[in-house]
Amino acid sequence: MPLPAGQFVAFAAHLKIHADFDDGFQKILFDQKLNNALINFLLGIGIGFFGFTKKDIVQYFGPVFYEFYGSSDGAMNTILKPEHYINDPDKLRSVGKVTEGNKIIIVDEDNVELPPNSPGDLLLSNAMVKYLDYYKEPEKTKDAFLEIGDEQYYKEGEVAYLDEDQFCYIADRKKDMIISGGVNIYPAEIEEVLLLHHSVLDAAVIGLPDEEWGESVKAFVVLREGKEPNEEEIITYCGERLAGYKKPKSVDFVDELPRHPTGKLLKRILREKYLKNG
Repeated sequence: MPLPAGQFVAFAAHLKIHADFDDGFQKILFDQKLNNALINFLLGIGIGFFGFTKKDIVQYFGPVFYEFYGSSDGAMNTILKPEHYINDPDKLRSVGKVTEGNKIIIVDEDNVELPPNSPGDLLLSNAMVKYLDYYKEPEKTKDAFLEIGDEQYYKEGEVAYLDEDQFCYIADRKKDMIISGGVNIYPAEIEEVLLLHHSVLDAAVIGLPDEEWGESVKAFVVLREGKEPNEEEIITYCGERLAGYKKPKSVDFVDELPRHPTGKLLKRILREKYLKNG
């Protein structure tokens, strides 16, 4: 059944509503001449939303929020629906339940399948990826797949886990993972904490070379207008909410962060720029 005109809104994370929810959505509603009471379907697309943002969305609009996880190479693989989280709000931390026609497994560094709630590499199998071939790049095609048993899986490049109900939870992009003192640290977890600070509008966390630990945690923060916390305050705030090894070792305050038009944070540019200017 088609939705009535004016009652469907799709949004992407580049609107920064993950950091400035109220202002961001009020602007959308004003620009589109929409009343939140009339909206009965909200679709989250693009890069992932933090769990606290999705909870705010549901509180503001009611249980009308949907989200899916997928990629241009692997199509849509999971979907989060209101029926999933109405009676279990914790499911809002997930990107939804694995959909029919998709098989997702989580494996360790030895490519052994992990039990539920254990983070590892996300592997995907479906009808689309079975025929995936990068044009004139046979090595890239070969490297993109992993054969386990009689099944061929596509490497999504995500660190994730599945719960007992086949809901998928994304920890971070594998290439963004920080290894400090032999311990895996997921920047997204630290970024979520930073964004909950009342002075922080936007944030990014990367790993930088460290002679003693291999990598150290570096944070970049965009402040809200009129706010002036110092580096020590931000680090202390993180330390009160995270394990000690996860808190940033240093914080730089910047005017903006490099983002793709879709909203994706360009950490490669951030890392290269910092190392160059050192």
